[in-house]
Amino acid sequence: MSVDLKSIANELIKIIQKDPTLITSFTKDPMKTVKKLVTEKLSSDQLETVVTQVASKITADKAGDLLKGLLK
Repeated sequence: MSVDLKSIANELIKIIQKDPTLITSFTKDPMKTVKKLVTEKLSSDQLETVVTQVASKITADKAGDLLKGLLK
């Protein structure tokens, strides 16, 4: 059975974005934070994929927030 890594990443993005403590934790140690939040057993490669997807979304959102602040 195949694991839907994109769905896992999207769920983690929602969870992390709602909690400033998790954002800080993810920023300091993304792998540890993802491992703590994932309920499924994933391989190292799968975890790396999820971390990369989550990081790209969170980084993009932070950049967008900064740009909005500059344009005000």
